[in-house]
Amino acid sequence: MPANLISYIGGSLFGIIAVTGLLMNFTVLLAMFKGKLFSSKSSPVYILSSQTITVDSILLLVHLFYQCPSVMLQSNLFPARLEPAVHTALNATFMYCWYHNTLSHILIAINRSSLAISGECTRTLHIGQNISIWYENITREILGWVAKKPSVGLCVIVFYRIPIFTRQRTIVLCVLQHLLALSFSVTSQFLLPCCEFSFSWVVFSYQYNAKRGIVNYSNKLIDLPLNSSSSLISIAAYSAIIWKMHYSRMQTKDLERSSAARLMHKEYRYAIQFASMALVYLLTWTFFRAFPVLIGNTKNLYVYGVVTILAEMNMLTNSTVYLVNNAEIKKSIRAMISKPAKVNVVSTFESTMSNVGTTVTASR
Repeated sequence: MPANLISYIGGSLFGIIAVTGLLMNFTVLLAMFKGKLFSSKSSPVYILSSQTITVDSILLLVHLFYQCPSVMLQSNLFPARLEPAVHTALNATFMYCWYHNTLSHILIAINRSSLAISGECTRTLHIGQNISIWYENITREILGWVAKKPSVGLCVIVFYRIPIFTRQRTIVLCVLQHLLALSFSVTSQFLLPCCEFSFSWVVFSYQYNAKRGIVNYSNKLIDLPLNSSSSLISIAAYSAIIWKMHYSRMQTKDLERSSAARLMHKEYRYAIQFASMALVYLLTWTFFRAFPVLIGNTKNLYVYGVVTILAEMNMLTNSTVYLVNNAEIKKSIRAMISKPAKVNVVSTFESTMSNVGTTVTASR
């Protein structure tokens, strides 16, 4: 259809979301860099998240400077002799970024659950070399509370440290993640006989360039299995985390009014926010497949723009979680806004062992 008010509104909306996402992503990346949050003593989750946010920003830039104006003008942006090559390159870039994001959901879900989450109710709090308290914030107050009331049983959430998520191995995983995303993109876009995934300003969204009589191998062999696996792993991991946090809160009702209980509630919200990231991702790829079935050959093609909105939202959810609920990111941002200040980063394990030492000394 020719450019009209609807196309300008749709393209502008996509642009606003893209700009917002870029600002949020840049802010979080800068806070990580200035605060040295992915240094050797930091949690590997910062390394995983930082490179994911970077790739998401690349895809937001593609939307801002290509998809948005194309939708607004309802036409190709480049001359006829250049458009096919540019379009193909941008489509491949989209798929590389999408596959990378898909793999990131798997890695982050596994990292956050840290494999086996276990809780044991005991009269004495034992912290071994290979375990640490749930996240960074359940520290001195809970441990001090136990020291003062040794007769009270406390269900402590712990998880086993996984050697694979050391800093060095996390970097190796990230490199492999990029290589896998690149190989998936090349295979689905160029090597398989059908079908290329493509931006489409006509439907305000994306589409497969189907070929008559040829099976969509890209979707059947790569996209659908990978998307489904990522969502299922995320659902399983975050469901386990949320259930365990809920169970632990039920076992520690005596702490209900203390600040320690509030900290536990905050970590509960943190897990839910990470689960929300996986939910937005799930909605994006399911809506892309469901819309053609639900609305068919509608004349209101702009309705497909909902998929683009979800895709762009998926590219900023990582930053949203950090800006809303990460104390170290907030502290780093405040330091950048006010005056230079060193952000002290203490790993979960080091923080736990320090607090345990303090508690044991106090109890003696």
